[in-house]
Amino acid sequence: MKPVTTSSQLDSIVERNEVCLLDMTRLTIQFVKRLVNHSPGNIATKQGNKRLPLEMWWEIIAWAEMTDPNHHTYRLVQAQSLEEHGTQHTLVCAEIPKWNPCGLLETEEACNEYRAYLKRPGKGHNPNRPFVLPDTNNQDSLIKLKDSLMGPDSKILFRALSVSDVISRAEKGECFLCASDRWCFLYRDYEDEGFFGLFIPRGVAGSAMPCPLCIGVHAPESMDELESVEYEKATRQAFYKLGYMFH
Repeated sequence: MKPVTTSSQLDSIVERNEVCLLDMTRLTIQFVKRLVNHSPGNIATKQGNKRLPLEMWWEIIAWAEMTDPNHHTYRLVQAQSLEEHGTQHTLVCAEIPKWNPCGLLETEEACNEYRAYLKRPGKGHNPNRPFVLPDTNNQDSLIKLKDSLMGPDSKILFRALSVSDVISRAEKGECFLCASDRWCFLYRDYEDEGFFGLFIPRGVAGSAMPCPLCIGVHAPESMDELESVEYEKATRQAFYKLGYMFH
């Protein structure tokens, strides 16, 4: 997946009505930050009109910004339209209410088809589409994002989603193929038939390899590579980068 960092990217996202991933935690932090910046007097208790010192608010925000993105809350949203207010643009999104879990996919072809629908969902009813389009008449499902949030360092909205992105962030890492263990045990039959579209080299059967549904990696070229410390370290780093957590 790729972060939306410039307002120029919004046109193509809206044109395709692309499904994106929204970091709700960062969005909330940005909302509080703007409120503290511009209207600190509005942050008060209902009884007694008590307020926190601004210094304390900035300390709270600083701590919130330090949280690991892998612990953030994410939502699948579909780009709906682009509103213009002078020089400012606002992206209108709607939350995807229901989808077939990516963690239940069983073939490489199914993953490719799912990814294609995420990029171009199409319009109207489609029984093959693996998710339900949002009801745009339901105002509660709409989320508006100003283009000022899409700066060079912005990591609030993400496009070009893969199945792995949806599993790790929107589905909280739940995967049926590997039982959410991130590693799959390789049977001898895979050496001839292949595994999830991957060619499995001789001698690897009986070992475990990174789950291709969770991470989408290529099969190791040899048993030595699979069992190497460097391979395991690089794989764990790749899992972490995708948003998975190990305990």
